[in-house]
Amino acid sequence: MVVIEKGDELIDLCEKLIHFAIRTKNVISKSKLAAAMMILSGIRAGPLLTGKIVVKPGSTSHSIVFKKHANAPSTPETPLLCDASLFVKAAAELKRMQNGVTMKTTEANNLFQKSIGQHLDKMCFLSPKAHALSAADARWIFVALCYRKHNYAQLGVRLQEFV
Repeated sequence: MVVIEKGDELIDLCEKLIHFAIRTKNVISKSKLAAAMMILSGIRAGPLLTGKIVVKPGSTSHSIVFKKHANAPSTPETPLLCDASLFVKAAAELKRMQNGVTMKTTEANNLFQKSIGQHLDKMCFLSPKAHALSAADARWIFVALCYRKHNYAQLGVRLQEFV
């Protein structure tokens, strides 16, 4: 089993990257901002980077309602590892960075997956490190962080049941 070391530090790093991106405008890349958002939300790269996303606060301080585009049905509420207001601002900043350019999910995946994987590889402390990380790994990192942070093991919930 792969263990994510320093999970709280990883969450803190992602939050700091988002604050920095919002404050400095265009200093970090779209893929680095997306990598941080993916770790904090479990949302896949393609939908985040189409330039069409709509994100609104959810019913708790740590959840959002995410739509792939304005006319799409809302997904179920998405839990977050950060405050919803920060994530909503990050989504707005990512959309601003895209300058109104939109693309299909597959195009966004093809364009950004490699660089997102490289950012994840630099950001995450995994043990043992068996392979370079990919954009798809962000979802599992999110799940593992949620599982540990909210003590599901102490509640008797196995990771396989949680997923």
